[in-house]
Amino acid sequence: MSAIHTEASPRPPCFGAPRMRRWSVAFLVAVSSLAARAHETEVVVLDPLTIAGERSRADARDALRSVTPGAQPAGAGALPTLSSQLVGLPGVVMQESFGGFDPPRLTLRGSGLQSAPVSRGVAWTLDGLPLNAADGSFLAAAIEPALIEEIVAMPGASDPQAAVTALGGALHLNSGNEEASGRAWLSHGPDGFLRGGIAAHCHPIGDNGARVWGGVAHAAWDGWRPQSTQRRLAASAAVATRLGEHGPAVRLSLYAAAPRFDVPGPLTLAAATDTPQSISAVVAADRPRRETDFGRIALDLTWTHDTEDHTRLAIVAQHTDDWFRQLRANGIAATAGGDLTALLEMRRTAGDHVVRVGLRARDGRRDQTRWLNLDGATGTRFAALDLEASHAAVSIDDCWTLGGGWTIETGFSAVDAICEAAGTPVGATGRVETREFASRLALSWQAAAACTLTARAARAIEAPSFEDLLATRGAPGALTVGWTPLRAQQADTLELGVSGRAGAFAYTCTAYTACWDAELLRLADDSGAALGTVNASRTDHHGVEAALSWRLWGDDERSLEFTATHTWSTATFEDDDVYLGRRIAGLPPHFGSARLTWAGEAGLFASLGATWVGGTTWADHANTLGYSGSTLVQLRAGWMDRRGWSVHVDVDNLLDRATIASTSGVIDLARNPATTALFLPGLPRQVRCGFSWIW
Repeated sequence: MSAIHTEASPRPPCFGAPRMRRWSVAFLVAVSSLAARAHETEVVVLDPLTIAGERSRADARDALRSVTPGAQPAGAGALPTLSSQLVGLPGVVMQESFGGFDPPRLTLRGSGLQSAPVSRGVAWTLDGLPLNAADGSFLAAAIEPALIEEIVAMPGASDPQAAVTALGGALHLNSGNEEASGRAWLSHGPDGFLRGGIAAHCHPIGDNGARVWGGVAHAAWDGWRPQSTQRRLAASAAVATRLGEHGPAVRLSLYAAAPRFDVPGPLTLAAATDTPQSISAVVAADRPRRETDFGRIALDLTWTHDTEDHTRLAIVAQHTDDWFRQLRANGIAATAGGDLTALLEMRRTAGDHVVRVGLRARDGRRDQTRWLNLDGATGTRFAALDLEASHAAVSIDDCWTLGGGWTIETGFSAVDAICEAAGTPVGATGRVETREFASRLALSWQAAAACTLTARAARAIEAPSFEDLLATRGAPGALTVGWTPLRAQQADTLELGVSGRAGAFAYTCTAYTACWDAELLRLADDSGAALGTVNASRTDHHGVEAALSWRLWGDDERSLEFTATHTWSTATFEDDDVYLGRRIAGLPPHFGSARLTWAGEAGLFASLGATWVGGTTWADHANTLGYSGSTLVQLRAGWMDRRGWSVHVDVDNLLDRATIASTSGVIDLARNPATTALFLPGLPRQVRCGFSWIW
């Protein structure tokens, strides 16, 4: 790495909650209409498929790498945020930003250490189809976990779909449910906190009709700090059926979300510790805020040739309108455009071999305009850009069952990714193309009926996104945008893992070591001004991801369960003239959680848990400024009757500890640590009450 030491804005008319509400109604009406017309078709339950296949998904579940936001005993009242759900998955390091649904600092295996709240380093899918834009970016605030039935984490290159998309791995979100059911919820708390919604999975229409599900959710919070208001409206709907006796299974799904959130901004370490409810003078003047409209429609067809073999064809169209008023050092950006994805997957069995072939093509186009931020008002326009991105990939994998419990998996992927910018200023135009191959080899042995050992070697690739390639430059009153040609980052990883069950215990543990080349590191200076993204020289990543579940007591009516996860991570510069051997900033060495849950079909449910961050998390790559770890305790308790009604109380940060939640980004060098404002204070004690109904 070359160390670097050196009134409301116009926005498209589609912004605003009223339009989002119209989308929600239109989605549900469209799905109901399609379902009504399919009243004589055969019932079909569609399990989302990926190139990784059914076995990989099953392995992920068995290895305690999944959570079920829509189907938790205590979750009936606990109304999850994305942070609260992912915090219990091994290998996923989740740090809060401002305490609500705003995008958290999400890291899988050291990926995505960045300052802007856009997820890079993680491949996101919804029902097995990509959520990331063609350039790889995705805003996690668009996800409403209350409308998601299951989240499966697959860190690293264990998912071939993610091997040519993101070095961190994949997060698979599944929205379908094969059983007729419904949920309604409402929760209220301090500072204007309100969450509510309804989601339903109806019975097949007619004797052999289509299956329909959908939901709407709303979240609002005024925040515990000034400049912290958050609002989000989200809707999801889908219909699944089969076209004739021998025709394909068809699924049409829609998802839309409109997150709106103010940004209270970071503080100095002293201010975040002593006066955490304050905001800086520059935040009070510039009023940073983000407003996004995200819509998506997906058509998925699957032909089943026998009990296991299949062919899958899918098309996904996404549209995003994003308006982001940042601090004056970065200005205001309005970006509008869409992405189109086409996917073809085939699975064939030949003796002891199972072969999977996947073809994916994505194309995205954006119009982006940038203005100066003059005390929260729109200033002079300093950039108008046309952004185009494409991503094409082919994957071939073979799973060979040898007998005696041994299995070999081999595969490779080829990718061609292009990012291109044109417009003004001239210095912001450019083109970067990535053409790479990724290969993988895995050997697994089922040592016992419920114990599996796995060894895997793999290469993964990730091309730079527009957030990396375009950097704001210059003084706050005279900003411009510059194009930075960057190489794709790649990682060679070796991992060893064990997972299984033993009586009342379920466990998983994976150790990995990875050599990264050209790692993409996004930097800011002491004032928060973007310094752009650089390709580091060689960096090394190592870690251990472990999880344990123990049913201490249980019968058909009630159970007492203990779960725990712990992730140890380290990432260091190994070939850098300035920072040789130092830790890469932004990654805590230890991150974990533990929870004791008492629940049943009816009566009292309670959950006492803790999350912790251990060691020093550095804010700069020079390792001169950082913060120490902390442990937070959570309590959830309530009552559910046999008709599905429940009431609950949630208490976060039960002991009211003053903590640092995370840094807003990472910098190269903190020249004056006492005045460097990078730290986001953690939430004080929060008590929230509510009720829900499951039928």
